[in-house]
Amino acid sequence: MPSNPHESVGAGRIAASEPTDWRPLLACCLATFVLLAYTTIVTVSAATIADDLGAGFALSQWIIDVYTLGLAALVLAMGTLGDRLGHRRLFLTGLVAFCAASVACAVATSGGMLAVARAAQGIGGAAIFATAVPLLTQCYTGRTRGIAFAVWGAVAGAGSTVGTIAGGAVTQFVSWRWLFLGALPVCALAVAIGSISLARERPRRVRVDVLGTTLVTTAMGGTTYAVINGGENGWMSPGTIGGGVVALASICSFVPSQRRAVHPALPPSLFATREFTAVLLVGFAYYFAAFAALPVLARWLQTEQAMSPLRAALVLTIQLVAFILVSLMVSARLHDAPRSWVLGGGTLLTGLACLTGAALLAWPDWTTVIAMLAVTGIGAGIVSPVLPAVAAASVPPARAGTAAAAANAARQLGLTIGIALCGALSQTAHVSGSTTGGVVTALIACGAVALCGGAISAVLLRPVEAVTA
Repeated sequence: MPSNPHESVGAGRIAASEPTDWRPLLACCLATFVLLAYTTIVTVSAATIADDLGAGFALSQWIIDVYTLGLAALVLAMGTLGDRLGHRRLFLTGLVAFCAASVACAVATSGGMLAVARAAQGIGGAAIFATAVPLLTQCYTGRTRGIAFAVWGAVAGAGSTVGTIAGGAVTQFVSWRWLFLGALPVCALAVAIGSISLARERPRRVRVDVLGTTLVTTAMGGTTYAVINGGENGWMSPGTIGGGVVALASICSFVPSQRRAVHPALPPSLFATREFTAVLLVGFAYYFAAFAALPVLARWLQTEQAMSPLRAALVLTIQLVAFILVSLMVSARLHDAPRSWVLGGGTLLTGLACLTGAALLAWPDWTTVIAMLAVTGIGAGIVSPVLPAVAAASVPPARAGTAAAAANAARQLGLTIGIALCGALSQTAHVSGSTTGGVVTALIACGAVALCGGAISAVLLRPVEAVTA
């Protein structure tokens, strides 16, 4: 690092000057830890929060989903904004915004107020998520970059683990409001370290694609609304159809808008690379399969299996422990392995585990889901640390930030749509009197998505390896 940490330098000089300075990695890991902890922190506590605030099924689903929706919808725009303002500036701004939104969550007096505050958390989280990978790419090269991404991926899994456990423990022994106040010290530490270790960048004249970002947001929001409303009010209800129409119109408008835009949010030229397309498919599919059914499983463990929130959280943590162990033990070696095996194979493994778990629930006891949770954690642990690096390497260097943001958006979109769909399927089954049937249906949906995404991505990645060999 330069002697003055605020000196304006280029990305290459940052990487070459002091690649063994791990403070930037620490700042990125702390920030990523907290933002991913809040994707799972209400997984177990959602039912308690909904009861306390008088929220119905749809609103309780939004309290879970609106956060990941914000991450998925805005991470692309935040990536472009980071290119324009500087990744350091946007990273620190996102952390401050996340802190403020967390306080708003803690003092919420209604389900609607909490949902709005969670959306604000998602906006801050998107700023952090979009800038963490470019910052790591700038600060590290060669082998140290591989180590940095491996550590970052493991910390991301740890964030999800702590979020799940904290959600159960704090809800059971204290109050769910303390869940959100816990973000403050972690964010403050990340801001302090990032402020002194991340070098300033020169602002660039990059325009944000406002129309494209708006269309992406309405497409994702319309889809999520249609799925959640379908579970509560029926798949042919006016709200469900209306949400679907909004989503379809936005998607149809997005494609031509990107072709006309001078600075598109998602340049169509990126899809000329099969590897990039495969990365998006994998990101969507493995996140959907591995994590979307967790809220449904948490509810099933607490209702059908009569578990306390903490005990249910500990059962779900089996998956996340497997994820962390695999990320730490083998992720560094996986960067040199064939990408079709790592990305496609890891996603297929996750899907097969979901389908096996659905079959084992013919004997509806909580012990039957242990193997499924462990294997989905292994599959996710194989894919997750490699995905950002493959995304950044699949496009020209000038587009690396956009590609990494797109990969993160695909993951969060898979989680958002997956949570909504699994919740809707579970609610439909619950109304008909079959709670276990809802979990089975949700796991089958997860498995089908992962098998399709993994198989297609493996085919797309094989020619890339043949050409580059």
